[in-house]
Amino acid sequence: MAFRLKKSESLKKAIQRVAREQVDDAIKELKDDSLGPHEAVHQFRKHCKKMRGLLRLVRPAMEKTYQRENEWYRDQSRELSRVRDAEAMIEAMEAICKNRKQGSDGEQELIAAAIKTLQDHKEQLAREWIDIDNELSRTADELKAARDRIDDWHLDPNDFDAARKGLKKTYKRACKALATAIDDPTSEKLHELRKRTKYHWYHMRLLEGAFEPVLSTRSDQCKLLSDYLGDDHDLSVLTLFILDAPDRFGDAPAQEQLMKIIQLRRQELQSDGMKLAKLLYAESPKKFVARITTYWENWRDE
Repeated sequence: MAFRLKKSESLKKAIQRVAREQVDDAIKELKDDSLGPHEAVHQFRKHCKKMRGLLRLVRPAMEKTYQRENEWYRDQSRELSRVRDAEAMIEAMEAICKNRKQGSDGEQELIAAAIKTLQDHKEQLAREWIDIDNELSRTADELKAARDRIDDWHLDPNDFDAARKGLKKTYKRACKALATAIDDPTSEKLHELRKRTKYHWYHMRLLEGAFEPVLSTRSDQCKLLSDYLGDDHDLSVLTLFILDAPDRFGDAPAQEQLMKIIQLRRQELQSDGMKLAKLLYAESPKKFVARITTYWENWRDE
């Protein structure tokens, strides 16, 4: 089902419907043997992020519920995150390989060897996670109780005011994260910008129907920015992994060359990301939310 609010529903009904759809899909995928445990975990974590984005949209109208549910989905996602960093590092290196197809044979061999090392690391983690099937079953059972709690979600007020405040808060925090990252573009501050952008992306997806030609494009731009910053974060994690276990990645000259390749890619990602972020967050929070509110009101009045 589309991660989107419908014109015909009250805000409360729409929020509850989307939440139930996310939980139902998560339960189904956790029990789907054809996916394999690691793909099921990956999909489950995506549903948790969507739920947390959904909750943030109406947070000011249900603060206590938000605190309880956001913490629950955050913790559940962390419980099943053991091999995600390993998978993300592999994907980041594969992206570098694709991006640098014209590199020398020696460079390509170096990248291929690094990918093989990371794959071995992931497989080792997977072998150590012997109770994964039990954890997936337990999580699916706990999700059923989480679904029942959705009936008790109450919005005050039950109209767009409930979403307007959450939309503004998330957008404002993204603007602040951008300003902080411009002043001091550390890995931590860029990662914070990415997290705020991802929540803003979820909000654009939820509200997309209000003015699809504009908000669909903005949603795509948010996704692209999230990808830039997410890839950069994965390479940051990979850099730390190499520094912690340098003997896995060849001799000193090989490690130095690999680190240079990674750093060059990070510079490209950060440059592209910051350019896009400055465009996405050019409006003041007040003007941005006023514009989205106008889209919503016109859509609902049609």
